[in-house]
Amino acid sequence: MSSTTLIGDGRELRICDACGGVDDHPRHVIDGQQPSGIAIPELLVDAIIDSSPQGERSRLLADLYDRTTLQLHRDCCRSLGCPNGDCDELTQGAEELRGSDLLAHLAGLQAKEAQR
Repeated sequence: MSSTTLIGDGRELRICDACGGVDDHPRHVIDGQQPSGIAIPELLVDAIIDSSPQGERSRLLADLYDRTTLQLHRDCCRSLGCPNGDCDELTQGAEELRGSDLLAHLAGLQAKEAQR
């Protein structure tokens, strides 16, 4: 689970459907209808309520109950077995990075790819 230190710079607060973390850290967003019969653990709801700014709670809880996408911290997705392997590949050698450090790592990968 990512730390609670925010990156800032206008990045939107989002939830992690795995750990319930609320922050602006890099996510793996997986599109597509997720099974609607999956129960949302009460612990996730409580975590979102406890860690969300007052004006953001409704939006973030709606994101939790929206089953058309999953939003997962890169480390949470990796530990759950990333469905397409992106999180394993993108965080290789940077498994311990979170927040702005992980964002800088990912930006560096994009820069290397653009140079090719």
